[in-house]
Amino acid sequence: VLAPWAAQAAVVFGDIGYDVPGSDQGREWVALHNTGPDAVDLAGWKFFEDGTNHKLTPVAASIIPADGSAVIVESPDGYLADHRGYTGLMFKSSFSLKNSGETLSLKNASGTVMTTLTYAPTPPAPKTPTPSATTAPKLSSNPRPHRTVPTMSVSTTTQAAAETAAAPAAKVPNA
Repeated sequence: VLAPWAAQAAVVFGDIGYDVPGSDQGREWVALHNTGPDAVDLAGWKFFEDGTNHKLTPVAASIIPADGSAVIVESPDGYLADHRGYTGLMFKSSFSLKNSGETLSLKNASGTVMTTLTYAPTPPAPKTPTPSATTAPKLSSNPRPHRTVPTMSVSTTTQAAAETAAAPAAKVPNA
C-alpha cells in the first residue's frame, strides 16, 4: 500500500556525503529515510539544490518501503566504488553539493516541498593537549556503515511539521 499525500512527508533526509575525501566528482550523495508506516513512491519527485529542481531517476525501483532508506547519487558507479556491498535503493540525479553548506529540499510530483534540510560544516573543536571524558568525541549508538560525512550542523523541516506549526491554535470556549 502506498502512502497518501499527507503520509509522504515521512520521507526525510539522512546523512550527506558533501565533502568526501579526494575529488567530489561523481561521489557526492544524500541519504533518504522513510520514517512512516507505509511505502512511498518517489516517481516524479524532485531534489531541489542550488536553486534547481533536479530529476530523480530510480536505478531500479522508485518505492521506498516503510522504515526503508535510499540514496540520491551523482553517479551510481562512483557511489558503489566508495560503498562496496551497498544493495539498497538508489536514485541518480545531477547535482553538486556545496562544501560550505546549503539548503536542500525534496519535492513531491506536485511540486510541494515535503522535507528540507540545511547543512553547514561545523568548525573543528579546539585541540586540547590531553583528551578527557568531557572532551573525547562520542560515537553514535546507531552508526551507518556508509557514512562518510564531515561534521556538520543540520536543521530539518517536513511538510507535516510545517503544517502543524502553521495551524491556528484551538479556541477554548469560556467556561
